[in-house]
Amino acid sequence: MTPTETYEHLAIEFPAVWAHEHSWVNIHDGEATRLDVLTEILAKTLGGERAVVVIHATPGIGAELPLNEVSAFVAPHVLKAEIQVADPNFSSFVAILVNGVAAGWN
Repeated sequence: MTPTETYEHLAIEFPAVWAHEHSWVNIHDGEATRLDVLTEILAKTLGGERAVVVIHATPGIGAELPLNEVSAFVAPHVLKAEIQVADPNFSSFVAILVNGVAAGWN
């Protein structure tokens, strides 16, 4: 599947994100994505070895990756698109809003 086909397949699996229901952490310092902070949120929330990612860009981008590659994969899109990450079973989630904040939940 292409990244756009993967996006279309995965995007419908993610729940809606209600900002007031979560505690948010800034993952961008105004110049670059804070990879250490993002990696920590992903590891604490998702655990496991793999994750699925959707980047709500035009066109949409979707991927399934090793968890240790997710931060680098999404970093260029922070502040440009909404991003959602989940474990492959869709039981744990991390949302990254376009303003550069992230939250994780199970």
